[in-house]
Amino acid sequence: MTVAMTRCKCCGGPTEPFASLDFSRSCMDRDGPPFAPSGELVPYVRCQKCGFIFTDYFDTWSPEKMAGRIYNADYYLADPEFTEKRPAETASHLAQWLERLRSRITALDYGGGNGMLAARMRESGFDYDSYDPFFAGDTLPTRRYDLVTSFEVVEHTADPVGNLSTLLSFVKPDGAVLISTALQPPDVTSDWWYIAPRNGHISIHSDRSLQHLARRMGVRVLTIDSTHLLFRRARDPVARTLLSRDVFSLLWHASRQNARALAAATVAAAQVGKPIAALDPRHAARLLLGEIRPSRGGIIAPREQSGSVTRPTR
Repeated sequence: MTVAMTRCKCCGGPTEPFASLDFSRSCMDRDGPPFAPSGELVPYVRCQKCGFIFTDYFDTWSPEKMAGRIYNADYYLADPEFTEKRPAETASHLAQWLERLRSRITALDYGGGNGMLAARMRESGFDYDSYDPFFAGDTLPTRRYDLVTSFEVVEHTADPVGNLSTLLSFVKPDGAVLISTALQPPDVTSDWWYIAPRNGHISIHSDRSLQHLARRMGVRVLTIDSTHLLFRRARDPVARTLLSRDVFSLLWHASRQNARALAAATVAAAQVGKPIAALDPRHAARLLLGEIRPSRGGIIAPREQSGSVTRPTR
């Protein structure tokens, strides 16, 4: 009997078994497991080409089943900062990043949980909507936006291509998408805390898989820590504002990835009028020498945020 090989959901490459994890495993297990072991094993595989780690265990689950078993009243035990702390902190940082565009853009927080981030942004003077079918109703937005944010959502989706396509469908031609998700460390193992079925973490990106997904969708992606900006042209208003805000962090992180990432960040820095930062020789030296030091960060820390959308809904 021949067993069909699972193909990668990002690049279509061959996969190999990675780990089988108990359904009750959550991101909080490192601080003491909030759930007793269930005995229900969730198998994850890893792409041999792009490194994408995922499970198809939940692919046939209905939204109602996902809501009942994962996004239920106990979800806060898997992510205690989900409802208030992180959305408020993220909104504070984001409002600073977008200050120059406060009265000039419209924005959507896709997978925005209970809507706190968007509410805080509106309090700061932004035109900001929120959508989340599990925590705030299932009425889809009907307009297109200058910016779509989607914090800690892509790791929840069973369809990475469809999810990004949905995000981009809400963006104006000169707009941008800003997402957050933690990328795999180079030596990722099944013990990495971010791979957590009980949190709904079913799609775990590597740098290569995220880059491949962006190219497939016809957009560029640049990363600062766990925050990723997807855009078409660096000179477009939102992309230019976000890229210009902290070019050094952008280049620093790119130099920690690979030559292709550093080249892309260098080009973007030049396009937004920051060529001096791009010419700093320390970036090339860091790439060559493999310098190790803590990340300077992005606007989102690599912990669970407010996202919960598991599949595209249109």
